[in-house]
Amino acid sequence: MFDFEIDWQEYVANLVNYAGENPWQFLYYTLLILSPLFGLSAFLSYKLVQEIDKQEKENKKRLQKDTNKLKVQKRKAE
Repeated sequence: MFDFEIDWQEYVANLVNYAGENPWQFLYYTLLILSPLFGLSAFLSYKLVQEIDKQEKENKKRLQKDTNKLKVQKRKAE
């Protein structure tokens, strides 16, 4: 009934032919399609940097707290 088999070589050849005939339009459509993905990538990168900074601060506080505990225990032992 329906022929969904894709001839990839023909598809890629048609795409390359279209890009060669209409380079600016091809570039426009490509950027139009990829722009939301670039925005999403930037947002997720920003959130990842925030999370890494938060974890580094927590680790630094925990290390300082543990160091202070050891100093207090050492003084009590003396």
